[in-house]
Amino acid sequence: MRFLTYDGLKDKGVKYSKEHIWRLRQLPANDPRKFPDPVKGLGPEGAWPEDEIDAYISLQIAERNKSERSAPELGNEPSAIEQGRQEAKATKRSARREKVEA
Repeated sequence: MRFLTYDGLKDKGVKYSKEHIWRLRQLPANDPRKFPDPVKGLGPEGAWPEDEIDAYISLQIAERNKSERSAPELGNEPSAIEQGRQEAKATKRSARREKVEA
C-alpha cells in the first residue's frame, strides 16, 4: 500500500489548501464531498492511502457527471432575467397595439 503526503496529494491533482482539506474532513460521512482522513504518524500531517484518494477523485468525477446529466433539464426553464425581458417585450407590444387601435 502506498501513502501520499500533503505534497503527494498535489501530484495527484488535489490542490486544496490544508484548511480546505480540514473543512472537507469535517463533513458528515454520507456527504460525497467528505475528504478521507489521514493515517496519523506518517509525517507531520499524516498521510493518506493512495487508493482512498483515488476513490475520492473517482467519486468527485462521478458526482460531476451526474450533475451534468441533469443540467440540461434545469436549462429548459428561462432565468428570472430572461423572464423579465420577455414580460417587458410583451408589455411594449401591448402598449403599441393599444396605441394603434386608439
